[in-house]
Amino acid sequence: MGPQQAPGYGRLPLQGRLHPGRARHTGGPRQRPTHEAERGSGEKAQARMRLSVLGDIHANLYALQAVLADIDRGEPGPLYHVGDLVGYAPFADEVVDLITTRDIRGVRGNYDDAVGYAKDSCGCKVGSPRDAELTHSSLQWTLNHTSDRTRNRLLSLPDEIRIDAAGRSVVIVHGSPRRINEYVLEDRTDESLLRLAEAAAADVLIYGHTHLPYHRAVEDRHFINVGSVGRPVDGDARACWALINLGAHVAVHFHRVGYDVEAAAGAVRGSGLPEEFADVLIHGGKVAGKGNDAG
Repeated sequence: MGPQQAPGYGRLPLQGRLHPGRARHTGGPRQRPTHEAERGSGEKAQARMRLSVLGDIHANLYALQAVLADIDRGEPGPLYHVGDLVGYAPFADEVVDLITTRDIRGVRGNYDDAVGYAKDSCGCKVGSPRDAELTHSSLQWTLNHTSDRTRNRLLSLPDEIRIDAAGRSVVIVHGSPRRINEYVLEDRTDESLLRLAEAAAADVLIYGHTHLPYHRAVEDRHFINVGSVGRPVDGDARACWALINLGAHVAVHFHRVGYDVEAAAGAVRGSGLPEEFADVLIHGGKVAGKGNDAG
């Protein structure tokens, strides 16, 4: 039996095929936040909790499959995502199908929102007229190649998830608790971060959107950007996900996972999406003028 074929843009990646190595809503009707209690068995289990969080997959099925294989090799605890499942690469339906099949709970990103509501803009930051043109091309391509079932699944995602875990209030959003497309960068002042946490009543705030992973602690409030699975922009082409240990202390380990980047880039090229998006995958976003803004 030959390899699976993706219509019009090359083969679908096969599982295990690895390269070595509550927001103010900007879209339509708000989805109710999800509140969950993560509990282990016994007092000791409840005193500590491990979460695995990924996000900003951006329709890169090769990267997602590699990350899930990496997660499955360990003891990940509950698995969540911070949204932006689609855009920039050709496997929107397949990525959303896999997230749904794996029952990975998560929130809606700005790109998910734009595709779900068929908007004219994804709400992404652009740095130049060419970047604006590329971003528009990506959104239009995704709108034209995404099924109604996928759009409905994207619209069903909540704006935030709240978790009571290991005695801490954990809030998961895409951009920030205030806005789905707010860029919370690592150089934010302590005061600004604390305002975000206090407004969200969060001890631990987990998010994405910038595609730049980091963990900061301010007065025992924790701010964790989980990076990007499918479109890193920090110069490291490997996919990124975060293993978060909650307890008396909070520890975060960012896993970088190699995958078949060349095959993913080839799928982008074969799909009719701009060539620049393939270059961003290969170079981990560090390509001047190549549409490497985070979304």
